[in-house]
Amino acid sequence: MILAVVSHILIAVVNPKEADALDERDRLISLRGERVGGYVLAVGVFAGLVFAMIEVDHFYVAQTLLLSLVLAQASDEASKIVLYRRGS
Repeated sequence: MILAVVSHILIAVVNPKEADALDERDRLISLRGERVGGYVLAVGVFAGLVFAMIEVDHFYVAQTLLLSLVLAQASDEASKIVLYRRGS
């Protein structure tokens, strides 16, 4: 990990234009992954709102919202990994 950080710093110093270069495939995979995470987050927030409307205890509403955030991020990263593995 330290070697990766040091090499990235050296690349940025030597050739700053190439340091953070992303190709179109990386951007598309990132957008697709974020879309999946957004859908998961929307479903979780909707579930939290339903819990709030039926007057479930506040603890469970908050835990549902927190779980939706965690699942959204996990599904975002998992879908990116799958898309990279498939070569999409």
